[in-house]
This record gives sequence, C-alpha cells and structure tokens, in this order.
Amino acid sequence: MEKVTSIAVENDLDQTTHEEPERIWRERAIAEEDLFYGEDGAGWMGWFLRLSLTGMYPRRIGAFHTREEALDVLEAVAYQFEVEIMTEIQNDLESHQVCIQEGVAPLTATAHA
Repeated sequence: MEKVTSIAVENDLDQTTHEEPERIWRERAIAEEDLFYGEDGAGWMGWFLRLSLTGMYPRRIGAFHTREEALDVLEAVAYQFEVEIMTEIQNDLESHQVCIQEGVAPLTATAHA
C-alpha cells in the first residue's frame, strides 16, 4: 500500500517538472496599431487589440489591465479561428477547392532509399 502512495507522489513530481510549453497560435508579429496602450472614446485606459477580417470593419477589444491579458485574448481568438473555423471551412471544401496558407514556403520532402 505504501508503494502505491510513493508512485503517486513521484507522478505528481514528474508532472510539475515536465510541463508542456504553452502553444502560441498567432503566426506573425503583431503590429503596433493592432496591440496598443491608449484611451478609447469612452475614456477607458488600457491595452487594446484591433482585429481585422477581410470584408469586415476592424474590431477594437479592450481595455485590458496588462499587455499579457490582451495577448491571452488574442491567443484565444487565434485558437478558435485556426482549430475550429479553419477546420470547418477545410472540411466543407469541394474536391477542386484548396485552402493555402499564403506567405509561407510550402514544405517539400524527398524520399531516400
């Protein structure tokens, strides 16, 4: 019985020392006009995000107390976009349609015998 307790404690120690690094979903550097500290028209001071999507007006989100809080929201939005929205779009494409990430060189590989 004591051996089981010992194993459980060792597993807890392993989990705290081998943490997975946090996944960063954004793919490009953030422009100053998209993450900034300032005051909005309502008088709120803090960090703001500006999000844009083709065909839509930009959205300003904030104010956040810290830059890190704003980046956490950006990561959450990027995750939702990449994992949920883009996956759904790709699943709905017809056989002659493709979804290509622009600005990134395609990966190629050559098999060697």
